[in-house]
Amino acid sequence: MLSQLLYNQLLGTIRLSVPVIVIALFNPILLIDWRSRLLICLAYGVIFGYQQYQASKNQRNSLTYKPTGASRAMLEDMVRSCSLDPKQVELRYAFTKDTVAMNILDLVIVDPSLSTMFDEDPEAIKLNTVIDTHIRPGLSTQDKECIASIKTTLTPLAQRFIFKHELGHQVSRYGIKKIILIGLFFSLSVLTGVTAAVYGAPLLGQGAALLGMIIGGIADLVLSFGSNYFFKYPEEQYADLFAARYSSREEILAAADFFESFDAIALTRRSGSVLNYLPQELLSGHPTGTKRAAYLRSIASRQHPN
Repeated sequence: MLSQLLYNQLLGTIRLSVPVIVIALFNPILLIDWRSRLLICLAYGVIFGYQQYQASKNQRNSLTYKPTGASRAMLEDMVRSCSLDPKQVELRYAFTKDTVAMNILDLVIVDPSLSTMFDEDPEAIKLNTVIDTHIRPGLSTQDKECIASIKTTLTPLAQRFIFKHELGHQVSRYGIKKIILIGLFFSLSVLTGVTAAVYGAPLLGQGAALLGMIIGGIADLVLSFGSNYFFKYPEEQYADLFAARYSSREEILAAADFFESFDAIALTRRSGSVLNYLPQELLSGHPTGTKRAAYLRSIASRQHPN
């Protein structure tokens, strides 16, 4: 997993360095002058952020399986219970692998293959057939075992909480904030790399391009991990608090049990990896299942004292 992360980082850094190198070859003054350098890096961030936004829209528009009948009514009732208007929340079914539910812009996604809650919905049956026929056979043995474990431990009460958690992300405008932050951090990474190359050029010559790529790639990794801890982690906690505010004691405790079990599943998948030594809040922006379970149980006790 770590090798894949570093490979993707290296590939992305090389690909995104090419336009800057072209500018340096044909008009280096644009990078030497700090004002034009700043404008170029900001433009990079705006373009990249826009691409991320379009990718989210395309992903949103590609999802065609919509909850119907009693399943849709149940989900819309949960939306109303959170003081939201169902007309403002788009609902879709999709395969999420091990995520259970997701939020994309104004869209909330649930995975019908992980729960029995949607077994009677014809649209869920269609999607589950597609998953069983075309997706599941291509999964690794580890992924299949992980999904089977999730399906065993995910109760309807826990899934109701997780659905409300995703509604919390929508209320906080998490998707848009994340895209803006990605664009900003991308600009900063490019600016750091280009600045390092500019100041290293007198000593390293053409080797300064390699220095810039290394420094820019490191800056991107640092900013990514930093955003996980300082942005995504608080957003996840906010979404949990939002869900807890509109959930029963039983739903909160069921979610706590699920997250605790999921923690063990995740550790199994990461076993033998150096990633085990990185805090999960830094690595993914999610609190550990143990920590999550502890504060959810505390919330349940305060909100619903016996």
